[in-house]
Order: sequence, then structure tokens, then C-alpha cells
Amino acid sequence: MTNKYGVLGAGMRQFHFPTEAESAEEQALRSRVRAFLKRERGSGGFVPGPDCWVSGVSPEFSRKLGQQGWIGMTWPKAYGGHDLPALHRFVVTEELLVAGAPVAAHWIADRQSGSQILKYGAEAQKLAILPRIAAGECYTSVGMSEPQAGSDLAAIQTRATRTPGGWVLQGRKIWSTGAHIASYMIVLARTSPVEGKNRHVGLSQFLVDLSLPGIDVSGIRDLAGSVHFNEVVFDGVELPADALLGHEGDGWAQCMGELAMERSGPERFLTTFIMLEMALEVIRDRLAPVVLGDLIARLVTLRTMSRGVALRLQNGEDPGTEAVIVKQLGNAFEKQLFHAIRNAIAVMPETEVPPGLLSFRDETQLRLPSHSLRGGTTEILRGVIARQLGVR
Repeated sequence: MTNKYGVLGAGMRQFHFPTEAESAEEQALRSRVRAFLKRERGSGGFVPGPDCWVSGVSPEFSRKLGQQGWIGMTWPKAYGGHDLPALHRFVVTEELLVAGAPVAAHWIADRQSGSQILKYGAEAQKLAILPRIAAGECYTSVGMSEPQAGSDLAAIQTRATRTPGGWVLQGRKIWSTGAHIASYMIVLARTSPVEGKNRHVGLSQFLVDLSLPGIDVSGIRDLAGSVHFNEVVFDGVELPADALLGHEGDGWAQCMGELAMERSGPERFLTTFIMLEMALEVIRDRLAPVVLGDLIARLVTLRTMSRGVALRLQNGEDPGTEAVIVKQLGNAFEKQLFHAIRNAIAVMPETEVPPGLLSFRDETQLRLPSHSLRGGTTEILRGVIARQLGVR
């Protein structure tokens, strides 16, 4: 195959999204989750909201999910988990997102931080932290981006300096979702100088207790008037030796593995789906069949791809680039879905549009711009894909 970049032959990166039919166990689990959500919604346990995995914070609802055994599902039982396959977690995740349930409090801890602690943490940390996460009572945040290092993550300036008793952390993180309610943050910091042009060396990850002296968390109010992003300043924070997560200098590789978990889930294309459910009754006759068909085709394809990534994670494989593809295409779909619904509503008399749908539309529109920023901008993700294709 040829293009303007030349020949892409046998050495071209092959992307792989395996498929596997939903098992009877997964179907039974899906039915249980749907019944639980129907009861909770009917009793006022939650009100569906847009962007629920970022803005829908409800510690009470998180605890209820923990009681059901739906947080930390894939972790060993010794650490509060249930030793279940990744596809079981995928089922629960999918149903929670489709319902617009308030899952933001525990989301990052369940999706990625818990797995990082499980893989790299000290035994005492696993025993102390993971069961609390699985119970929906302990939350975490991600300390990657900085004011001058967003998508260019290797440009971070936060430093961890070794001391006789551990480390001293100095620096600043920004756009840290949920840091204002989190107990811990996994922080990427520089522990040794850059080697020539290779800025990826000398980076390490640290598990930081956010209650330590010298840490200041400041909320950043978004366009919707909410605070879920934060700026976190570390001013001479003294860390114990076991705060180092994994091996010194392996921070970049560990971060890339963490980002695969962050980018691959169904939250990357289902964030606006609840709006379709709310609007379908009043717009079904106003959407051209080709538009609705296109939306459904894209949704089914993205779901298949995202499920394929979960299956590869379940098999112990590294689907990093496939996760990037899901996120990039998923963000585009979320916007396409929103615009299709908004345009259909726009030509209707206001008296025919439920008031709740109008307010939902307005709130969704305010939150939509951030979708393509979280977990990497569209431009950065396309660059990653191009590199894997050998055209960059």
C-alpha cells in the first residue's frame, strides 16, 4: 500500500481489536446492574447528568456501588477485589455511563490508580488503600499535566529529590480532576536530569498522600461553574521511601501504561449518550434516517473497539495505540451526537421540548469542549497514531 509518505509494507503497525460474544455471566451481570440503577433512579438515589464520570460526584452512590462489589472488580480478593475478568468491569462501566450515574468520586481510582498501586505499590500500601477504594470510600487523582507541560508531558518541571529517609517533592500540577476530594495522587516527577534529547528518561511516579504538609489544592472553576479540575502545589513535601511507585526512572513507561487504561474505556464515547435517551422520543421523527443510522453505526463500532481493548487488557496485552484510536474517534462521536440532537431541537417549538432536555442540552454544551482535552488532545493523539503507522 502506498501513500504520499511512501510504501507501507510488512513493517506497518497492525491494530488489533479482538471480538468475543458476551457470555451468559456478563448478560446476567448487566441485568443486575440495570435493575439496581432503575431502583436507584426511581427512589431518587441519583438524577442522570451529563459528563457523569467527571462532574457527577456522589460519595454515597460510590459507597453503594462498593457494597455491590462493582468497584475494583478485577483486583484480587486479598485487596478487596473480586478476581473478575475485565469484560465484567466493562459491562458495569457501560451501564453506569448510559444511565448518567454519578460515578466521578471513585472513577479514577477504579479505572487506573488502583491498578497502578496493585502493580507497583508496596504490600502495606495495597492492603491499606485498595480495599478502601473497592468499598467506594477512597478516591485518587492523577498528577501528570503542569502549567507548561500539558500534552507535552515530558516537559514537566516537578522534581523529587532523594533524601536519607525518602524524597522531597517540589512542583505544581494542574487540571487534576478530583484532587479536592482525593486522598492520594499518583504524581509524575523528574528524579534525574534529561539525557541529551531524550526527555523520557529520569521520570518516576510517586504515590502521594494529599494530607501531607506542604500540599495546597486549589479548585479551578469551569465554564459550567463547577469545580472538578484543580491546581495542586507541592512545596517541599517530604515523602517516605516507599512513596516511589515502581522503579526509579520508569515513570514514563508506567504513565503510558496508565494512559492506555485512561483512554480506552466507554467513557470516551458515551459521555453524551444520556442526552440521546432523553431526546429520542421528541426528535426521532426529526432526525433524517441517514443521520440516525450513521450515529448508530459509529456507536456500535466504537463499542466493539472499546470492548476489544478491554479484552486485550484482560489477556495481559498492551493495547496502548488502540486505546488512543478509541479515545480520538470517541471524542469526535460525542460531539457529532450532541450537535445532531441540538440541531433537531433547534427547529422545534419550545413548547414541544421538555424543559429538562433544554437545561441538559445547555449543560452538555458547556462541558463538551473539555472532552477532547482530557487524556490527550486530538492533535497529540493523531500524532501517536501516525507514529505507529510509520508515517511520522
